[in-house]
Amino acid sequence: MLEEKLDPGLTFSKVRAVVNGTIRCPTQARVYCSILHWDISIGNVMVDTSSMVRVIDWGYGKLLPDAGLTHEAAAHRRAVATKWQLEDMSILATSKAIHQSLTGTSLYMSIPVLCGAGVRGLLDDFESLFYVILHALSALENSKDPVICAFDFHESRNLAMVRTGCLASEACFLSFFGVTRCSDALHKLLCNLREYLFVSNGKYIAPDLVVDPCTPRGTDVQLLRGFIDEDMMSLLQDKETPLQT
Repeated sequence: MLEEKLDPGLTFSKVRAVVNGTIRCPTQARVYCSILHWDISIGNVMVDTSSMVRVIDWGYGKLLPDAGLTHEAAAHRRAVATKWQLEDMSILATSKAIHQSLTGTSLYMSIPVLCGAGVRGLLDDFESLFYVILHALSALENSKDPVICAFDFHESRNLAMVRTGCLASEACFLSFFGVTRCSDALHKLLCNLREYLFVSNGKYIAPDLVVDPCTPRGTDVQLLRGFIDEDMMSLLQDKETPLQT
């Protein structure tokens, strides 16, 4: 599991590898094979001693319409679908996957999903990754496992509203997630991820996501420069890459 693999002495390099690898895996699955993971959680992100990241347990994954896939991608898609017995969403007229409230791990679900979003997409997986990293870092600092405000789950919408409050201030959001000691480089990475997910045109939009889970996110991929590989930068910048569906 991720929190067992993070070495405090290598935290920034490890977290950067996790960000790059965990963004890469579901993005490539979505773009090249029309598959959504739907359950990015701390138990499903594995990091080996060389910082190679693997996203495992695709059992909650969903198959989206596969029009336009290459022969190789279609074959890979069928192999993954067979292995994990994935639910086929291809019967839908669009690529919008209907939300199922019990699908995934609640503690790492995005704010829109917690609030009953009718569709799910890559950005929901990216937000789950954000919470996975914060939870792993918190576990490093808090060996006695105290109750951390942002990880105190009681009910889905309640957690969404708590998270909205916890993330409101860039200056202190990390403390609400139990992260108080990190390098300047790691602090910048976490702040940039927060801005990428929750700030649009200078406005903090988490409250809007609670009220309307389908609120568009004006993601600025430049915030991820230096934290993900250039090929992933190009893929996320591509207007054809479906981030929200």
